[in-house]
Amino acid sequence: MSPEEIKRIAELMAQPAERPEYRLHYNEMGDIVACSMVGHPDSTRYVVVDRKTYDEYNKYRVEDGQLVLINVDASYSSKLKKFATGNQVVKNHAGLLLEPGETYNDTEYYAYRNN
Repeated sequence: MSPEEIKRIAELMAQPAERPEYRLHYNEMGDIVACSMVGHPDSTRYVVVDRKTYDEYNKYRVEDGQLVLINVDASYSSKLKKFATGNQVVKNHAGLLLEPGETYNDTEYYAYRNN
C-alpha cells in the first residue's frame, strides 16, 4: 500500500460513525409508509422514535403529529386454517396462493374461520 492509501484509510477510520436516527415516515392519513435510520428521504412527515418503537412500527400510526398505538379489538379474530376446500396453496407454504387455473404437484387448502 502506498503512503497516500494508508493515510486515507487512517482518516476514514478516525471519522466518527454516523449515529442512526430512527424515523417513521407517514402519509396524510397517518399510516406509516417508510422507516429510515440513515440516509433519510426528503420528507417533512416523520416522527423520531427509539429503536424498540422503530422495530415495532406496524403497531403504530400518527395522529396530529404524535405516534399512537393502533387499538386492535382482540375480541374478534380470524385465523387461516387447513380445510378440505378453500384457497388452494402450495403444500406447507400457505403464503403461496395458487390462482384459478394454476397447477402444482403438491397442494392443500386453507380458509379463514372466525374464532
